[in-house]
Amino acid sequence: MQHGALDRAAGARQAGKGRPRLAASRQRDVRRRGPSVERLTAGFHRRADAAGPDRARAAVEPFTARLAAEHADAGTIEDLEGVLESAGATRDQDDFSKWDGEFHLLLAQASANPFLIHVFRQINHVRLNAQWGAMKANILMPEAIAEYNRQHRAVLDAIESRDPLLAQKRMAEHLESARNDLLKALNP
Repeated sequence: MQHGALDRAAGARQAGKGRPRLAASRQRDVRRRGPSVERLTAGFHRRADAAGPDRARAAVEPFTARLAAEHADAGTIEDLEGVLESAGATRDQDDFSKWDGEFHLLLAQASANPFLIHVFRQINHVRLNAQWGAMKANILMPEAIAEYNRQHRAVLDAIESRDPLLAQKRMAEHLESARNDLLKALNP
């Protein structure tokens, strides 16, 4: 429970109102803040909100790349190669965004970890948000797309070399670059 919810629970018990009062308080909180997925996707215009999903990605994706280097089979590596080829052939923001999401989801699948696969599906859900689409237009310029493709290639090269630590490092560098681009777009 969050600190505010604990305070409300204690206050409700002292007032003799118990659980029904607490449940009503939680319902008000959900209406005010919205469901968790909506909270993830809402308000990308604010710096702190936009950095939230990127912080989560920075915590999860480098480890995912590490696991992918340990577990990816030849078929998955071939699929990743095809995705990079498609991503490299486009300068269109929407097409690149689709291939970028596919690349990161395939890495999660290559990790052989069902939890990470679920996390990446949620990340891709956030990427479909209309506000992220508006941010994407300010970030995915042709130079940025080319740089992200180079970074993806470095991650995949490390995975193909079966070098988990290098894959982890390359993914961390990629995410730091993407985060910096996002923060620049938020603060022109």
